Amino acid sequence: MSKWVDGLLTLIFPGECLSCGELTPGEAFCPVCNSFLRSRVETGPLPTCKVCDGRCTTPGPCGQCLLEPPPYERAFGLFDYAGPIGDAVRAAKYGGRVEATRAVVNAVREAVPRGLIESKPDLVVPIPPHRRRRRVYEMDLPQAIGRTLSDVLRTRFEGRGLSRKRDIRPQVGLDAAARRSNIRGAFEGTQRVVGRDVLVVDDVRTTGATLSEATCALRAAGALRVRVLSAAYVDDL
Repeated sequence: MSKWVDGLLTLIFPGECLSCGELTPGEAFCPVCNSFLRSRVETGPLPTCKVCDGRCTTPGPCGQCLLEPPPYERAFGLFDYAGPIGDAVRAAKYGGRVEATRAVVNAVREAVPRGLIESKPDLVVPIPPHRRRRRVYEMDLPQAIGRTLSDVLRTRFEGRGLSRKRDIRPQVGLDAAARRSNIRGAFEGTQRVVGRDVLVVDDVRTTGATLSEATCALRAAGALRVRVLSAAYVDDL
């Protein structure tokens, strides 16, 4: 009965494409936008850095990672932020749209990197939400992504591996240096990560400041290995 009702409601109140706004009965994206729903591995044309996963002009680590290696061992960025998944992330984060969260986690489920499948982490740890945001939205996106990855990899989800020592002002609009300064000291790792191989999960990687700061907190708490993953990735190139 519920499926019949859902189908009827879809016909009467068709949804809108999360990317372009076209009517898309029962679908998160219209056919055109769905055709652009490809992982960064598929889109090219430039290779990605083997450390930070940013686009670079030559294979291997990029110049920035050679000059100033990040604290994490490896980063994975699944989809370009300038695309349908970036639009869905914004709809989930700032619009509280449940169907957008569902679209993001469904895409993540189909794009888990081979490197994580072949070398699974012990724990999947999401970036903890701001306390203010936690009161606004029932489900925060990094947690939803983390639970999905935990399910696919059949490894443990640890929602309390990281805690926030303090809230920060929004990172949106800040340059790289300001982001690093703003996020510094915001996280604290817990005893749950001691001696563990950890995968830290966030919704968007812009400059990498949040994931780097989270990695430092986990390392300080005793994590053995830290890799990071974001559903959407902002490329400089």
